[in-house]
Amino acid sequence: MNARTFGNRGRDCESRFVVKNLPAIYGPIAHGLMRLQRFSCPLWQRIAAFFASRRIKSAGIWTLALIAGAAFQVSFGLSVENENSQNNAIASLSDSAGEEAQGFDDLMAALQSTNAYERQRAAIALGASSDAKAVDALIKALDDKDSFVRSFAAKALGDIGDSKAVAALIKALDDENLLVRRSAATALGHLGDPAALDPLIHALKNGHFILRRSAAAALGELRHAGAIAPLIEALGSEDIYIRDSAATALDRIGVNAIDPLVDALGDWMRGPKAAEILKSLNWEPSSDAERVRFDIAERNGEAVLSNWEAAKKVLMDDANSENIRRAQNAVFALIGIGRDEVIEELVAILGENGSAEMARAFFDCGNGHLHEAARKWAKEHNVRLEDADGNPIVKWGAMKAA
Repeated sequence: MNARTFGNRGRDCESRFVVKNLPAIYGPIAHGLMRLQRFSCPLWQRIAAFFASRRIKSAGIWTLALIAGAAFQVSFGLSVENENSQNNAIASLSDSAGEEAQGFDDLMAALQSTNAYERQRAAIALGASSDAKAVDALIKALDDKDSFVRSFAAKALGDIGDSKAVAALIKALDDENLLVRRSAATALGHLGDPAALDPLIHALKNGHFILRRSAAAALGELRHAGAIAPLIEALGSEDIYIRDSAATALDRIGVNAIDPLVDALGDWMRGPKAAEILKSLNWEPSSDAERVRFDIAERNGEAVLSNWEAAKKVLMDDANSENIRRAQNAVFALIGIGRDEVIEELVAILGENGSAEMARAFFDCGNGHLHEAARKWAKEHNVRLEDADGNPIVKWGAMKAA
């Protein structure tokens, strides 16, 4: 295999990487595409603008992603005429790396090229080579002026898997470019070094939503007990992809996460994902309290009502506990069950241990008695419930109907 073939395989690998990751990184890539002089086709420009201006979340995005991926190839002057040849090259790239030293040397030289596109290709191909001799050069490439070079270098370092890159990749989590930060997080996950734990937790809590998704996935690859609490916290994210990434990560951590997940069943927002993970780990409740919280987390009103007296006792105990999350979870569950016999008790709980969140649930649930109780509580505590967005936390009787 000559150097040209090796380089072409790197180019093909780059194309595959872009298509695979485009749904998560459409914004930065689209803007990059629109800046390229060779990216002049009006159709592709419209597709790029579409990706850049919207936060697409539907599964149907894959079709547009593939089209935009092809545009990306064209913009870089890549050939897409022979798909089978491309796939064979991608599959055999890592196996064939190092067959000829000249090919590797040419790629190392290309990483220093004045042409950014050549540096990008070289970074991708060197990562696919899995050759540790490229690590130092790729670490240096994390400071390249071109953000795509930096991103591909971070990915390459993750692919090679040498722990020597950990410190540089942690630094790259603060890169000005989102795509670079995302690639660095993913690479740190592949490396699995515990030194990345705290930086990835910071990224999970404070980063852009795209970075937070990647940080959650990376923490799952670390399988470190220290990641459990922040991942459980992320189960309550408003972003469904962050929640899913955190759930997958906790599932990978496995049995060490069970106790914190059982505790999370008593959290209205995090409970559903916690129940899902616990089920995948073949966990079974060991008490009435765990069973009731699990059924509530699954929003299984039928199961709760099938053993109502025991369930009511657990929920009332939780609702009067000093654990505010557990208390709110029980109150929201009682609203969702929607039995008139608990209305007076709910009003009393709001008066004695109420919170603004609890009052908002009362106010918007659709039950007149609870609505009025919330209005009076809000007036006494100077809380403006009218500022609520109109999306109820839970509707009266919603779980019973389900």
